[in-house]
Amino acid sequence: MSKFVIQKKFKNERLDKFLVKKFPQYSRSYLQKNIKEGRVKVKSEIVEPDYKLEAGDTVETKIKPQEKVSLAPNPSILLDIVDEDDDLMVINKSSGLVVHAGVKNPKNTLVNALFAHCPKIKGVGDDPSIRPGIVHRLDKDVSGLMVIAKNNKTFQYLKKQFKQRKVKKVYTALVWGKFKQKKGKIDLPIAQNPKNPAKMVVVRDPKNRLAQKAQTALTEFRVLENFTIEPPLLSLRGSGESKERSDRSNLIKTNECNTSGDCFVGSLRSPPRNDKKGFDNLALIRVYLKTGRRHQIRVHFKSLSHPLVNDRLYGNRNQKILGTGRIFLHSTELGFSTPSGKKLKFTSPLPKKLEEILRCLGSGSKKCPRAKKTITPAHEQGRNNYELT
Repeated sequence: MSKFVIQKKFKNERLDKFLVKKFPQYSRSYLQKNIKEGRVKVKSEIVEPDYKLEAGDTVETKIKPQEKVSLAPNPSILLDIVDEDDDLMVINKSSGLVVHAGVKNPKNTLVNALFAHCPKIKGVGDDPSIRPGIVHRLDKDVSGLMVIAKNNKTFQYLKKQFKQRKVKKVYTALVWGKFKQKKGKIDLPIAQNPKNPAKMVVVRDPKNRLAQKAQTALTEFRVLENFTIEPPLLSLRGSGESKERSDRSNLIKTNECNTSGDCFVGSLRSPPRNDKKGFDNLALIRVYLKTGRRHQIRVHFKSLSHPLVNDRLYGNRNQKILGTGRIFLHSTELGFSTPSGKKLKFTSPLPKKLEEILRCLGSGSKKCPRAKKTITPAHEQGRNNYELT
């Protein structure tokens, strides 16, 4: 443990910037993580990384030694490059690929593949020793479009666009439950779960003790299609697979388009069964991400009782895992401007394995791709005490 008494010359300096001077072997982002995890205390209290120091403050640190990560080029990890020039590249990240190295994944990441393809990204970004060229991230199991900066000028330009919310980020997701409305907005702040740092939580009550640490988060969405499936087809009871009902005469289809040309196709069975918890209903949605908080889409729809399909972190207990089990979330569209002022827009179709699930749901086939067993999410599930209503 290290202990410091703040001198007058450090008055009003941010805590994280002060620690960078004392621990130059660590990046600022890594020190921020240690602060948030309570490994740094000021006057014996846990504070935020942007805490402004006062003369005479006592700072106690227990910085966790950083495990070595590998930035070695790995050409065996194939990149799906959508577009590339001297300043940047746009890729389609595959599901299961970690963006950059960390404690659990010290090697074999997207960064290792980028180094093999473009060695000049070394030294690019705010934290080039861990995530060179990385302007934004996607969760490990999320697929889709990402932009990579190949020099610091482009990195700073893109970073500013993300910060000013000028980047268009559109996702496609499949969630449990049926929406009555065709579009909606989720404007709820998000904070890290103090009981489980791997998870985020929505903080609705401004009087909640997490409110000061919560960050604004805005998600807009549009419903593309509602599905209602019979319980025997996709059983969520964990009691074995039942036989599919042969009577499908009560299938009703609707097709509605608005003046903008947006169409919403719905399929429902009347009357729906087991609708109380939404276990028989699914909705395909287009998500427009206005801010970029960690796990934002996943935790926002969890807060509406519409968890994403195959989300093991935020999904319901004993959820049914469809298809190969990867989370049904894909970065579909990405739009931004280049330093030269050129506006770029890229789109990415759903991966085949996600398309297979949709085709099956639309057809009502017995042969829907699905796991044989009902599994419990890997992390703590159930209602979170910090997710207030």
